[in-house]
Amino acid sequence: MLDGICPKCHSNDVAGPLRLLTSHQTTPHVQMREPDPPDRPFIWLPETVRSEFFAFVCAGCGYTEFYAGNYRELGAARRRGFQSS
Repeated sequence: MLDGICPKCHSNDVAGPLRLLTSHQTTPHVQMREPDPPDRPFIWLPETVRSEFFAFVCAGCGYTEFYAGNYRELGAARRRGFQSS
């Protein structure tokens, strides 16, 4: 739906990108964390990568797609061995 056309009903009446909010006014997100090193020190702060989402909603049928805003950095983190935290 990034092209403004709904893949379900083919309407061009698509709203978005729309931010997603929770009841606490924070945005839903995913987060990845680097794995612990084998010789992890007592005090250690892992590097994290976070991405919020945005949505496109078809006003013709209600079909909705969600996209990660920071998808490139999430992919790079996955290739470096980061995992969901």
